[in-house]
Amino acid sequence: MRRFTLHLSILGFAAALVGLFWWYSGQGDPTFADAGDVTLVARGEKVYVDHCAACHGENLEGQPQWRRRK
Repeated sequence: MRRFTLHLSILGFAAALVGLFWWYSGQGDPTFADAGDVTLVARGEKVYVDHCAACHGENLEGQPQWRRRK
């Protein structure tokens, strides 16, 4: 019975460590936009230039007459 309890304790401790590591490792990526965070704004600018600017324009101007239906 002691052996089972020891194994169960070790398993619980290991699970707690894994859970703590998983929770802590995700803390670096915010889940919301923060316009006051200069680093986050710079990251968003790079994403926009790499993936959005081709269609939406380098200065966020979009397509000419974008509100008009084709």
